[in-house]
Amino acid sequence: MVSGSTVYAGGFFTSIGGLPRNKIAALNPDDRTVTPWNPDATANANVLALAVSGSTVYAGGNFTSIGGQPRQNIAAINAGDGTPTPFSANANDGVFALAVSDSTVYAGGFFTTISGQPRSTLAALTTEGIVTRRYRRLRAGGSARRDAARQWVLQGFRPRCSTGIRFVQPSAALTERFVASGVSE
Repeated sequence: MVSGSTVYAGGFFTSIGGLPRNKIAALNPDDRTVTPWNPDATANANVLALAVSGSTVYAGGNFTSIGGQPRQNIAAINAGDGTPTPFSANANDGVFALAVSDSTVYAGGFFTTISGQPRSTLAALTTEGIVTRRYRRLRAGGSARRDAARQWVLQGFRPRCSTGIRFVQPSAALTERFVASGVSE
């Protein structure tokens, strides 16, 4: 994920550029050095999705803590110093896709609850981590619901490397297609 003059990386690594970094790191693209930014995800974990909005980096994956703070599979991190923000949505299973649009954080994954609310596969959250009513549930049931969410996620996000995945924000047209294909309020 590129934001300004910083490249954020997530994956399965324990070091990058010769420096210890658990699953998440920031790099300077000009001189290809690792920055001091170090949120330090859980050791036996992974970070599979990243999204940046302003001074916040959102991370998704399979982890139980970021920066020593309990965060279940989704976290918001201060882009300046790498500390977790108060955002604590906590998903009960992996988050493999994230996007931020205005003040909404979209999450896709294998979860059935997020931020204490039942949401299967896809959720829309405020930047404070509160579930919104906008994408309350998919109309389809079971595997059709999961497939619809995956289609949106896979069309809007592209894998970038074998050691981790970088996701890009979906276009407004893609979001409109997703809404039209089975998301209800």
